[in-house]
Amino acid sequence: MDLRISSNGINLIKKFEGFSSVLYDDVGHPAIGYGQDLTSDQAKFYKGKTITEQEATVLLLNHLVGIESCINKNVKTTINQNQYDALCSFTYNVGAGGFANSTLLKKINNKDYAGAANEFSKWNKVNGKDHPGLTARRAKEKTLFLT
Repeated sequence: MDLRISSNGINLIKKFEGFSSVLYDDVGHPAIGYGQDLTSDQAKFYKGKTITEQEATVLLLNHLVGIESCINKNVKTTINQNQYDALCSFTYNVGAGGFANSTLLKKINNKDYAGAANEFSKWNKVNGKDHPGLTARRAKEKTLFLT
């Protein structure tokens, strides 16, 4: 499999990540742009600087290369573009390791697409507590996955 994220998938990520032109704390991790987590060295570089939405989009697209690689490597069955876009949004948020070790992936690879869709909602917590923004994001990803 060698799909690429569509503009629909990119817009979904942008919508739920939101845009920040300056460095901010993302649940204990430095981030900028559209939820782009940074290393401590990268955070030092961006400290006191602002970026444009165009620059944030470049960071997002660069990060998506690894996300796409993870999905293309780990999904062993055929999925459609909407399913792929939903997985890109999910993996962008939970990380490649989270996706690669998830029951969601196992169910996809067993062609249990309905079961896989039901896994999205389990990933809605921050520090063990339900998070309204993640609950909404997971619902949208599930709906897209089932489309």
